[in-house]
Amino acid sequence: MFYFDSLEPVYKEIRTDKVQGLESFFLPHQIYSGKYWDEFSLPSLLLDFPHRVLMLGLGQGAGLRPILATGQVKEIVAIDNDISAIQETQRIYKKFFPKLQFSCIHQNAKEFLESNTSNTFDIIWVDLYSSDGYGSDISNPSFYKLLKKMITPQGIIALNSFGLPPHLNPLGNDTFANLILFQLHTNFSHVRYLPYRRNFTFFASNNIFPLPPFVLPQEHLKQGDKLVSQIQKLRLCSIIKSVPQQPNTETNSSAFIELQKKMSLRWFPFLEEFNNQCKACFKNNQSLEKPQDLFKFFDDKVRAEQLLTYLVAHNRKENIFFPVFIAAEKERFEDNATWFIDFVLKNWGFLFESIPQDFIHFYLPQTAAMMISEKNIRIDQLQALEEIVGSKPLTHWKAKNG
Repeated sequence: MFYFDSLEPVYKEIRTDKVQGLESFFLPHQIYSGKYWDEFSLPSLLLDFPHRVLMLGLGQGAGLRPILATGQVKEIVAIDNDISAIQETQRIYKKFFPKLQFSCIHQNAKEFLESNTSNTFDIIWVDLYSSDGYGSDISNPSFYKLLKKMITPQGIIALNSFGLPPHLNPLGNDTFANLILFQLHTNFSHVRYLPYRRNFTFFASNNIFPLPPFVLPQEHLKQGDKLVSQIQKLRLCSIIKSVPQQPNTETNSSAFIELQKKMSLRWFPFLEEFNNQCKACFKNNQSLEKPQDLFKFFDDKVRAEQLLTYLVAHNRKENIFFPVFIAAEKERFEDNATWFIDFVLKNWGFLFESIPQDFIHFYLPQTAAMMISEKNIRIDQLQALEEIVGSKPLTHWKAKNG
């Protein structure tokens, strides 16, 4: 039902002068792909009853399979104003996942909300983008009021926010992500978020957030998918409370091109601090002059391990750069970043004891993402990570936080 026979993944690439990347990605023997669509399972893992899901923005449907795989979904309704996207999604699912059921409506998201005020959902996913940036409705205060009307009393709004990576202050008051959080705080009593790479998942509800129920992974899931599902639940036990702050509306543009400019400006202060930490860690250190120099630095795994150990031991915030950067750019490293996976598996106790929140939010999910995105998954690595996730320290941590 959730898997298909193929030697290669199914993907659609999107390339314009504004943005470049994958629009959808389907691994044949994995539901979770190690990419941001895996995050679509998160709100469904918070609910322990059959629920209705509304998806505003469909793309090519890569987020549908992770949602349905949670085993708690009663119905999915997807809205998209691009008829070709709907047709392509239906074609892919008819060919590869014919037993997975969902319905599609060709309509503008805001118009759908305005014309269906009596139709409520338990989860509303907001994933609205154009080739230039965020959809125009995302900055409109009336859009969030419509969301509030359409969610059930126990329901959850989930919003995918693409922006800056975690080490470059992605939620500063000059970012569009902060403007989104401001609108969510204005309309909902409880607002939370979880980081990934350049995507954050924002959660909003009028009710106290439920902690993930203790539900065993679905029996039909393969080993890697069960592991990721368990890691998702650990992350949800440590879901971050958002602190409201007044956005700077003059600087938080929703356009991708402005986002890239902002990221470029942030890189050099980060690189300066990275060099400072290198100087403190190594006797003989050659400063990195530009962000591209980081690839050469990480190819020296001995040096990279030494700096990471130093950053973790001193609880430096720069430590989160390692899992995020390596997982996002692993194909550009000579040794495919396997040294980092080995480091995490060998030193997880030190990492968890020193930086428990960072370990849960970044090291576990990014290590799993690197494992499952490989064409030939190493079963021994999966088993080692399973043992970590099921270990007594993490079990006690989950019980305490859950």
